[in-house]
Amino acid sequence: MIRERDKWLGIVSELTDIDQRQIMGKSRVDDVVMARHLLSWVLHSLRGYSYPMLGMMLGRSHASCVHSNNVIENEHHTDEMQRTINTLKAYNNEAKIY
Repeated sequence: MIRERDKWLGIVSELTDIDQRQIMGKSRVDDVVMARHLLSWVLHSLRGYSYPMLGMMLGRSHASCVHSNNVIENEHHTDEMQRTINTLKAYNNEAKIY
């Protein structure tokens, strides 16, 4: 579970150019927050982890994880963010992560 989180954390960090410690930290800078939303979304929507499990994995409440997923699923994103989302989906679909 943590191993998979760390693999996806590395991928999100690389795609967003945000340091892993910042993503896992408490920063409220917009780019960092969006990277954190992406990580939560990947682990829930693409990998199937429950919100309570995500909360434990990410050090957040389950409600924060629900919000993160809603942001990714329901907000209109820039072209760059949409490419990042599509890249994450491709990683998952190609089973590059185990």
